[in-house]
Parts: sequence; structure tokens; C-alpha cells
Amino acid sequence: MCNRLIILLILASIGSPIAWAHDHNKGSAEISIENEGNQLFLNLASKMKHLIESNNGSQKQQNRLHQQTENKIKQFNHIATIMGTHCSLTNQAIHVPNNSTLELKARYTFTCKKINQISKINIHLFQTFNRFDTIKVSWKINDKEGEQELTKKAHLVQI
Repeated sequence: MCNRLIILLILASIGSPIAWAHDHNKGSAEISIENEGNQLFLNLASKMKHLIESNNGSQKQQNRLHQQTENKIKQFNHIATIMGTHCSLTNQAIHVPNNSTLELKARYTFTCKKINQISKINIHLFQTFNRFDTIKVSWKINDKEGEQELTKKAHLVQI
């Protein structure tokens, strides 16, 4: 009885292997947002497998899905909307790997009129790529900073 209780406590403290495997396979991404003066930087990182709909099919089909994903990532309106002030996209650096187990990285640079007036950022990744369950967002804009875990139902970052 004592050994069974110890095993149950250990499993409870680290999580069951079944639950861990389920969580491990969820689609997730990380976004960091920061500024330098009137420039705003939004960094996105996610495994390619969370962006591409399927890895099945011919090489031609996989290449087409890969290209569609890359095209969506290059259009910031598929990623997010910045609210509270006018910001213009001035640069983007995007690395889209060919291997679905590798990480996509994107950095979007904006020049904003009144950066301290940014009030919200609406993250559109859940609509653009339906494989996401959570997106972890951290931000530091002037004297405001925070972290938030977004879901399909709650995808608005309050700055």
C-alpha cells in the first residue's frame, strides 16, 4: 500500500506519461514583443509541424503546403494586428526550414507613431493555422511588460 501511494504521488508531481505525451503534441508557438524607441519588434517561433496542415502526400503536395505556409508568414496581417497607434512594417526576417521538425523563426520590425499608445495586439495565428492550441506571448514595451498564454478563444494581448 505504501509503495502504491509513493508511485501515485510521484506520478501526480510529474504528470502522467499519457497526459505529458498529449501536451507535448499540442500545437504551440512563442511570441516576444519589445521596443527600442519608436521601433517595435515582434518575434515568432514555432515548429513547422504546427504550421503545415499535413506531412502526408507526395513531395509535390508537401512543397505546395510548405510554400503556402511561407506565404502566410510573410503577410503580417495573418499574424497579428497592433491596436492603439499606427505602426508601419519596415522589415521582416523570416526563416522557414524545409524539415517539419525544425523551428520557423520570424522577426517583424515596425516603426510606430506613438508606441506608448499601443493598447492591444490581436494574434491571428489561431485563425491562420488551425493546429495551434496555445501561444505564449511575452512583451516589454517601454515601462509595460507581461506574459500571457493565449488560446483559440482568448487571443487578445492586453498591453
